[in-house]
Amino acid sequence: MLRSYLTVIVLTLLSFSCSQKTGFSQAPTSAALTSTATDQINQMFCSFGGKKYMTGNSVMAYQNSSVAVGSKCMSEVRTCLANGNFSGTFSFDSCSAGVASSCLFNGATIPHGGSVKAYPSSSVATGQSCIAETRVCNNGTLSGSSTYATCNVNMPKACLFNGQTVSNGMNIVTYQSSSVPYGQNCISETRKCTDGNWSGSYAFPSCSVGAPVSCNFNGQILAHNQIITMYQAASVSFGQSCASQVRTCSNGMMSGTYTASTCSVQAAASCSFNGQSISSGQSVTAYTAASVPTGNACLSETRICTNGTLSGSAMNSSCYVKTAVPVCTQLEVLLATKSYIETFTAPESDVVSNCVDGVNPTYQSNDPNGSDWNLIRFFNTCGNRYCTSRPGKGYVEGRVTERSYGVVTLECRRKDPPPTVSDACQQKLLTLPEPIVVKSVTESTVGAACIDSSYPTLNENSMSMDNSHSIRFLYTCGSRWCRSQGFSTGRVVENNYGNLTVNCYREEIFNQLDAGTIVSYNPASITDISKNCVDAVTPGVTDSYPSRSAPNQIRFINTCGNRYCKMKGLGASGGWIVEMFANLTGDEGNTMTSVMCMK
Repeated sequence: MLRSYLTVIVLTLLSFSCSQKTGFSQAPTSAALTSTATDQINQMFCSFGGKKYMTGNSVMAYQNSSVAVGSKCMSEVRTCLANGNFSGTFSFDSCSAGVASSCLFNGATIPHGGSVKAYPSSSVATGQSCIAETRVCNNGTLSGSSTYATCNVNMPKACLFNGQTVSNGMNIVTYQSSSVPYGQNCISETRKCTDGNWSGSYAFPSCSVGAPVSCNFNGQILAHNQIITMYQAASVSFGQSCASQVRTCSNGMMSGTYTASTCSVQAAASCSFNGQSISSGQSVTAYTAASVPTGNACLSETRICTNGTLSGSAMNSSCYVKTAVPVCTQLEVLLATKSYIETFTAPESDVVSNCVDGVNPTYQSNDPNGSDWNLIRFFNTCGNRYCTSRPGKGYVEGRVTERSYGVVTLECRRKDPPPTVSDACQQKLLTLPEPIVVKSVTESTVGAACIDSSYPTLNENSMSMDNSHSIRFLYTCGSRWCRSQGFSTGRVVENNYGNLTVNCYREEIFNQLDAGTIVSYNPASITDISKNCVDAVTPGVTDSYPSRSAPNQIRFINTCGNRYCKMKGLGASGGWIVEMFANLTGDEGNTMTSVMCMK
C-alpha cells in the first residue's frame, strides 16, 4: 500500500514539475528521478521513537523514560515540522513511574499508603487507658513509633502491710511510732492501697501512750501528780513570813522554784543600850540628860526594844540632880571622858571602802576577810581613817573594837571638851595637857624603843617580820615609844614606807581633877581576859588565846580587851590591851597583860 502511495506522490510531483515549464523538457533519467524524489520524500516525514510522522503530525514526548516513586512524568507535545524535525526537546516516547515498597509490622505486610493501629506498650496499669497510634506506610517506612499491635489494661494489685494482704482500694489506719511518752498523743494517718502501692508513710499498725514518770526531788521520790509544799528560804528575819509554794510532780518535772523543805522565823534581835543588852519586847528607862541643875527634875522615857531597834531617843542610863560640888564633879569628868571616846556601829563595807588608797587601791585589797594582814590593818588603820573622816565630828583618831556579820563597832575620840559640863569645869579641863597627840616618827625609832629581852634586836622589832610581829609593833611598840615621850600609852595607826603616824595618849590626866579614878591600868592574865571574851563564835576560853592565829591576836588586843573592861566590874566604858609581857613558864594562860580601861 505504501508503495502505491509513494507511486502516486511521485507521479504527482512529475506532473507538477512539467506544468511549471513553458514547454516540455527532456525527460530525466531514472537515476536522477529516484534521488530527487527520495530527498523530497524525506523532507515530508519526521522520525520519533522509531516511527515516521508526516509534516504537521504531533506526538507526545517525555522528559525521562522513568521517574521515582511519587514523582510525575514530565511530557510535552512535539509537532513534525516541514524540515523533518519535531518541535520541543523531550526525547522519550514513553515514561513509567517507580513502584512503591510495602512495610512490615508485627509480621504483617502493609502496602504503600496503607495504615495500621499500634500502641506504645503492650499493657497499662489499672485506671489508665491504652493510647493507640495510626502508622502509615510510605514506600517501606512506617510513620510514628509505637511498636505493639495490641494493648491490655492490667488488673489492680493488692498491698502487703505488717504481714497482711490488703485488697486494692481498701484503707487502713497506721501510726507514726509504736509508742509516745506520757502527755503526748499518738499521731495516725489513713493509708490507701492503690494497685499494690500504699499512700502515706506511717509504718506502725498500733501506738500506745507511755506511763508518767515520777520525780526525784530533795532525796525523795514523788509520784506523778503528787504535791509537796516548799519554801522560798530556810529561814526569814523576825517579823517576816515564810513564803511557801505548792510544787507538783508532773511526768518527771517539778512545778515551781522554791527549794527549802522547811522554814523558820528567826528570833528577834536584841538591842544594845549603853553596854546593856535589851531583849526584843523588853524595855529600859532612859534619861534625856545625865544631870540637871539643882531644882530641876530628870526627864525619863521608856525605850522598847523591837527586833534590834530601840524606840525613843533618850541616851542616858541615869540622871541626877546637881548639887553644890567642886569645880569638876566625878560625873562631869566621866562625861568629859566619854566625850573623848564615842562608840557607834557602822557597816563593815563602809569602813573598807573608806580605807582605799594608792597602796591598797581596791576594795578587795582592804577586805579584812582577804588576809591576816588585811584584818590587822582593818582594826587599826582603817578604823582610824573611818573615825577621822567623819564630817562634822572632829574625831582625831579611832579604832574597830568588834566585828559581827558585816557590822563593826568603833570607838572614835575627839579633843574638844563636852558642852554638858559646867563652865567652870570646862575651863578646868582646858588647863589640862592635850589627852591625844598625833606624832610622826620613823619605824626604826619606834622599834628601838621596843627592844627587850624577848625581842633583843632591831630586826625583831620590825613590822616586816610577820603578822605576829606586826601586831606587837602596832600596839606594844607604839605604846612603849609614847611612854618614852612622856605619854601614858599609844599605838601606831599608819605606816607609809617606814614613816609612821603614832597616836599618843595622856588619858590619866582626868585622874588629876580630884574626882576619882577615871582611867586605870589593870594587870590581867590571858585566861582572865579570854573568859570575858567567850561568845557564840568562840565558845571556849582557849579559843580566844592570841597565839592561835594573827586574827586571834588582833581580836584579843582590841575586842577582848574592850570586853574585859566593860564586864569585869570596873565601871569602865571600854579599853584595850596596851602590853603583853613575856611568860617565863611557857603557860600562855598565865601570861600577864596590861589593860587600859576608861570609865
